[in-house]
Amino acid sequence: MPAVAAVDAGLADALHGLGSPGRPARTDPGLASRCPCPCRRPAVLRTVDGPETSDRARPSPSYSFYIWRPEMPYVTTEDGVRINVVEKGRPDGRPIVFVHGLGSSCQAWEGVMAAPGLADRYRLIAFDLRGHGRSDTVLKPELLTADGPAAGADLWSRDLDTVVAGLASPILVGWSFGAGVVQSWLYTHGGLAQAEAAVLACAPNVIGPVPPGDPAAGLITLEGVQALAGAAHAGTAFARRILANRADDTSIDADALERVAAVAEATPAESVAAVLRYLIDFRPFLSTLGAETRARITAVIADGDQIFDEAAGRTVWDQAGIRTVHVPDACHALPLREPDRFARLLLDLLAPHD
Repeated sequence: MPAVAAVDAGLADALHGLGSPGRPARTDPGLASRCPCPCRRPAVLRTVDGPETSDRARPSPSYSFYIWRPEMPYVTTEDGVRINVVEKGRPDGRPIVFVHGLGSSCQAWEGVMAAPGLADRYRLIAFDLRGHGRSDTVLKPELLTADGPAAGADLWSRDLDTVVAGLASPILVGWSFGAGVVQSWLYTHGGLAQAEAAVLACAPNVIGPVPPGDPAAGLITLEGVQALAGAAHAGTAFARRILANRADDTSIDADALERVAAVAEATPAESVAAVLRYLIDFRPFLSTLGAETRARITAVIADGDQIFDEAAGRTVWDQAGIRTVHVPDACHALPLREPDRFARLLLDLLAPHD
């Protein structure tokens, strides 16, 4: 069986049984109680001028992000989805908006947002995508999936649209599927629009199957597809795959593995399936952008990525005319496993925009 056909068949098998978007999310009290990420934990917080509440609309006091607007941790998209937002850093600094990947949450950026040099210079904003973390997770099908690439791009750009509303010249930083969300936002807006620049980490510009012979056919293996599809029910395998910087990597920190796995398994299977059903090729769009715009978009490729192939990734970004930065001996989850290293890279990339 050709490689692309094998991946297509594997994706179909992986999606089978995940459930239809909109089905009530799976509830697992045991999982919630052991999850080290407070994004899934009921919380009690007294606001400055409001009553004490005890629901998921309030962040846990143990949440390590500093929230500039503790009385308003949510924003609501135009289609009615509540999005959890956290902030850190200088309120008057240039905003950097971080977008996490599949089966993750804004907690993925905790280490990066705490790294030296970022919080004292920039306004750092992260949020949970729809269907993830403390954003709304029990959603109707039309709030998770759409028919066709353009409609899908519009749907997945809505969360980011809402978060960046009113921000002046933000830097958009997406990791894994979060980079797909940023590209969806660029596609929907016909370019960078109000954004100053975009950094797309550990992700390609093609989502979904392609014809045989297309360089993108080698982007992801069947094993990579299966790891992503299994995020909600096989979190440890998913976490090990994205945290490994080589096939035989045995140096993954056990606590990090447990944290990433727990957040993945707290993600509804419907949300995972919805992400995997979103298919689009951004290359034609990106290649039509002006040279000045493309110069402000950077793709970061981790040479040890065990989800996406480094060589194929370089080729598809070259096809789109987007510059790439290569990080040696780095895993797919670079911002999680090596947040200080990613932060230093980010500071270097942002220097021309200061």
